[in-house]
Amino acid sequence: MRDVLEPSIAERARTAVAAARHGVLATLDVDGRPVVSPVPVVADGSGFPVAVVSKLATHSERATRDRRASISIGDRLLLQGDLEPVPGIQQHELSPAFLHVHPDLAAQIESLD
Repeated sequence: MRDVLEPSIAERARTAVAAARHGVLATLDVDGRPVVSPVPVVADGSGFPVAVVSKLATHSERATRDRRASISIGDRLLLQGDLEPVPGIQQHELSPAFLHVHPDLAAQIESLD
């Protein structure tokens, strides 16, 4: 009988993120309660989810006060950590991948603030 190699939890998580088109982002309100809303996502080269969020969005405002956040991807993956802005050069590099998955968001991507 041969041993069957199963993908690691990290590999399964990266696969779920790579297949995702949307996630549910939770940031913390001033009083500490989570506020959730759907966001479009793509995976970066390392398998991390990347969402486009305008500086005008309430998520951005809350993230400047407290970077802790969670994102739910699909039915079985919840990632927790700190939100990090994507530097300008990486935004430029990720734009084609994002537009491939979300062509309807071209105007938002072109006017990133």
